[in-house]
Amino acid sequence: MFPTKRIAIAAAIGCLCTPVAGQARPLDERPHQDLRGADARGAPATADEFPSPTPAPQRVRIVEVPSPGVDWGDAGIGAGGALVVVLLATATGMTVTRRRAAA
Repeated sequence: MFPTKRIAIAAAIGCLCTPVAGQARPLDERPHQDLRGADARGAPATADEFPSPTPAPQRVRIVEVPSPGVDWGDAGIGAGGALVVVLLATATGMTVTRRRAAA
């Protein structure tokens, strides 16, 4: 290999490893995860120890908004755009794919 290729490969590996190395911490500084069950952590044992829930609102107002239905113009534009994307992907795949000649 040429020296420039070796330098480029070393630089690419260094760039990939730098973010990971910057986040490394010693084992004693990592946060501790408590793996005990809820009972062992001190969860409330009786219903009286649970905090009281917030009260529900007294009045609820339901508002119905009339819907104009489906906007078929927007649906047609979306379907046409999807068709264009599929056709472009198919044409790209056919262009890139190597054809096998009959022997």
